[in-house]
Amino acid sequence: MTFRADPLWKVFSALWTALPSADGKILVAGGYGLFLKQTWLLTYPEVRTVIPIRDWRDGEPRVTNDLDLILDLKLIASEESQNAIAETLRRQGFEEVSGRERWQFRKSLSQDLVVLVDLHAEPPPQRSENPIEHGRRIKHKPSLGSAGVHGRLNPEALGGDMHPFAFNLNGIRTVVPNPVTWAVMKLVSTQDRLRRSEAAEENREREFQQAQATKHARDVMRVVAMTTLEERDQAQDVTQAIRDKEAFVQARKAFDALFRDDAQWGSQVALPQWAEPDWRTIRAVLNDWFK
Repeated sequence: MTFRADPLWKVFSALWTALPSADGKILVAGGYGLFLKQTWLLTYPEVRTVIPIRDWRDGEPRVTNDLDLILDLKLIASEESQNAIAETLRRQGFEEVSGRERWQFRKSLSQDLVVLVDLHAEPPPQRSENPIEHGRRIKHKPSLGSAGVHGRLNPEALGGDMHPFAFNLNGIRTVVPNPVTWAVMKLVSTQDRLRRSEAAEENREREFQQAQATKHARDVMRVVAMTTLEERDQAQDVTQAIRDKEAFVQARKAFDALFRDDAQWGSQVALPQWAEPDWRTIRAVLNDWFK
């Protein structure tokens, strides 16, 4: 499999293989994680999924220049792992972004192409002594000062450590979140961006936020369509574990407000990309997860 259409592959593969404990303790989420999983499924069409990619109206993977990595809380709690992650990013040519130090990093590939790496983490349990939640950051306690890394607080990443999905692509073992956690992140992002578009005073900002909301809404459908039969069987374990968490409740509300009916906004922007029987199947799966 070649990656001529993916300017991120060389950067990602070099970084991913150098990161400590990447196998299962760091997950590739966001648009690039979806891109890699879809690319793998195109490589192995015999893998059964909720909607086979051959039946998609738009089966072309969408390339992105951002890397969203979810860190296991145990990595943040480990000073040794933190220092190793920070050192790996530096060796790979990434620099901290001002104002977002230790959780966002950038690398310029050319004048027009900049790669961003965002480190995310779900909230630690209540009364956790290490790591701790500090504002929008999940960080080691005691503080490591300028050393180490932080996780950007991402409540929607809850359950990401349950049934992660691993696959080999071009000889590299990659791990992504389970589809329920991924759907939670995408549903909440869809509603958040849509609300920002409605509140925007300038047309340019309104259009940008609506475009982002549309992208996330369509990604919700891709997450479900790419769910393998094994992942579908494991989904109940995840929903049972996280259904009472605030982020899951917010995702369910977003699904109710945007996707449960054909006339709703999310359905309207996502439905044209699917044949009607496939759309019904995708929504039936979401109904089961967020009932």
